[in-house]
Amino acid sequence: MEPTDQGPPAPRRDKPIFLLHIPKTGGNTVVAQFLSFLPVEAVWPAPPGLVLDADGMRQAALRRPMLRFVHGHADVSLAGHLPLDAFRMVTFLRHPVRLAVSHYLYLRQMPMNRLHAAAAALPVDAFYRRFPGMLSDPQTAYLARALGFPTAPDAPIGPDGVAFALRALAGFDFVGVTERMAESLEAMAEEFGLPLFPVGRENASAASREEAEACAARLMKDEFLMRLGADFALRREAEARLVRWQRGRRRAALAERLDRGLAGRAPMPEVLAEAPGFALGF
Repeated sequence: MEPTDQGPPAPRRDKPIFLLHIPKTGGNTVVAQFLSFLPVEAVWPAPPGLVLDADGMRQAALRRPMLRFVHGHADVSLAGHLPLDAFRMVTFLRHPVRLAVSHYLYLRQMPMNRLHAAAAALPVDAFYRRFPGMLSDPQTAYLARALGFPTAPDAPIGPDGVAFALRALAGFDFVGVTERMAESLEAMAEEFGLPLFPVGRENASAASREEAEACAARLMKDEFLMRLGADFALRREAEARLVRWQRGRRRAALAERLDRGLAGRAPMPEVLAEAPGFALGF
């Protein structure tokens, strides 16, 4: 299924922001950005909380008038717990293969996790052959279930769930790209009229870049990529939205330069054609 070409919804600057934190997509970096300028009492859950269970969602609904930013891994469906139309919805999407590698390397580092022994003993491709359900469009499935798509936790999301996730993503006020975090944070700040400060905390991993690249190379095969088609569709939509923002920003900057140049207040930029009171530039 191809992503839609519709633009993002108009920003709603009077509502708190809700970050639906899909695991392993850089959400901690996004949370750190908000904590750099918001008081702790305006953020829910308060640091170091990262999970929104049913009680946490009820608390968020009760505290909403005093909150400016809500975030978290949703361990139950948000539907019925939070009035999502009362928030500006945000999420970030990661390259599907990079996310699979990150999840695998995370399990290798977590002895208390039930899958640690398997991850520590098996190379990444053998691990995902043993647990194929973990590589079945995990971002799409997470998004769909968090927003109320009715399916069992371990059941395949199926075509209906994919369509549901793509429609839901089109309704988000902002969608960032994990591997383009700096650009995404800048775009989000401009979209919502937020301050933008350097973030001191970024997600870190004990694994080396070389190990991550070697794992990714093992997963760049049809047997794995075919199980990530919906995640790639969502990722393409996120990339397209970021590109549209960048193009719009460049057009606005050029239009401003042309206006100033035509008014004689600044040097003219490079132009392709010019007429009285009009110029076409690039």
